[in-house]
Amino acid sequence: MTEEGSSNSDFNKETPHENEIKNLKQIIDEKIKENNKEIINHLEIKFENKYGNEISLLNQKIVELTFKMEQKNNLSVVNFVQIKNKWSKITHECCDDVCINTFEPIGDCIEGNGFINIIDDATIKYINCVGEGENKAAGITAENKFNKPKNDCINYSLFYFEIKCKIEGVKSVKNWMAIGLWNGNNGIRLDIDGASVGYISINKNIKFKIPKFFWNDGDVFGFGLVYPSKMNELPYAFFTQNGKLIGKSLLLKHDDCDNYEIFAHLKRCSIVANFGNDLTAKPFIYNISEHLAPKEFYVDSDGSIKMDTDDSISTDSSVMTDSDYSISSYDGSISSLSLVIPQ
Repeated sequence: MTEEGSSNSDFNKETPHENEIKNLKQIIDEKIKENNKEIINHLEIKFENKYGNEISLLNQKIVELTFKMEQKNNLSVVNFVQIKNKWSKITHECCDDVCINTFEPIGDCIEGNGFINIIDDATIKYINCVGEGENKAAGITAENKFNKPKNDCINYSLFYFEIKCKIEGVKSVKNWMAIGLWNGNNGIRLDIDGASVGYISINKNIKFKIPKFFWNDGDVFGFGLVYPSKMNELPYAFFTQNGKLIGKSLLLKHDDCDNYEIFAHLKRCSIVANFGNDLTAKPFIYNISEHLAPKEFYVDSDGSIKMDTDDSISTDSSVMTDSDYSISSYDGSISSLSLVIPQ
């Protein structure tokens, strides 16, 4: 074949030099891909080492928030009912002369007995005895009652207060403190030194042991009362210590449970109350906005029964033996706080 008659296949045929260039380019491309993969792997490991814990915590938080949102979508609303309050009435006597009383709430007992002073609206100071005097049990009540809402409510109504304790002197069995609600016929009591909660009434008390309970100087105890929105549900009380729920809740099964007054019983203990008068300036330790209805309650068979005849305000603080607890279910949960201020 002449030079002029050369076919196209002769021109398309790769020369050894061109083939070498092509192979070299392929090798370079593969090396670049391999190197890029190593760089990416290195960066991923470096990123994981630096931010892995933060990402894991964020993912966990997302799961928790998602769970809470799913819960709240099926919850009823609870209204915190603000009752502005203050300590007002001394219910026990320091001595036969009753020298410290509701109308003269500050001073020393003339017989040297230990007793309380009402320092201000929130503060009760226990003054220890001197000389031959003895430390007396003292009682105090708040001015305004918790009243069940009269109108039909679509939401749960939550009443709540907190008490900060101060142990006077060296802590011993001689220091005791109880807080609760009472209406003259029945009530509920958190017996702090006795490590129990329970029902109190004119005829008898039923106490329920709080397991693994211990209290210290400066602890803050809370007491909540919830009235449900449904007519076929019972009100209940719950208890907190330093912002955490303690024990189980108590269903109020009495016919007479439409109103209660706050009380405190003290011996060698001083207290400062937070009645919720100004939650912006002084919020509760317990987050009431996240309060959910309990899933279990104490039942009568869990408790230790003590017969009483003195309007059920007993100073007995004996610790009961442990008992097994039964579970009582409750239908409904509460969340989504809003504030209701009675006119």
